[in-house]
Amino acid sequence: MTEIKMEIEIEGEGGGKKGKDIKKVLKFAGVGVIATVVDYLVYQFALNVLFVGNLAPSAVVSGVVATFAAYVMHNNITWRERNPGKYGVVKFFIWNGIAVFLLRPPLTWIFSTCFDWLYGFVYFLTSWIFNYEFVKSTGVYILMTLVIMLLNFAVYEKLVFTKEKSVDGEKVDVKSVGKARKEEKRKTVSKK
Repeated sequence: MTEIKMEIEIEGEGGGKKGKDIKKVLKFAGVGVIATVVDYLVYQFALNVLFVGNLAPSAVVSGVVATFAAYVMHNNITWRERNPGKYGVVKFFIWNGIAVFLLRPPLTWIFSTCFDWLYGFVYFLTSWIFNYEFVKSTGVYILMTLVIMLLNFAVYEKLVFTKEKSVDGEKVDVKSVGKARKEEKRKTVSKK
């Protein structure tokens, strides 16, 4: 049996790029999970109330709502040490418009027509809990979301959040500023 060892250099005093990249991917995944829950809840509402049974418009509506939530969270969590680059906000919404209006509908079609064997298998395993339509619509949603999330990370990293935050032209280490503020508060509290 082969052991796999993974060395991770975590950001700190001797921090490195690997640690920062891993943290960023983990933050992206965490924000992605929250945005996906918002997306999924809106998707199910649209699918069952607004567009009864119609997958593509449900996917578009949920994508628009989730895009706004994702931007706010990614700007304040995942890429908090960067500002959106020149026209970054515009690029974010243009990219997500492309993803929602041009990529989601064909991905929805592909995943709803080419993977019936997969949904049938999952339904076979879960038929005592879920009906087939729920299994299929959820499967389509999950597969479509995975493809879009992979593309999103690359686009956000390379095109949207490209400018490091700065004050008067000086690079600002957001983490250090936060630590300095906490230390200052501790000193103020301990003096009292």
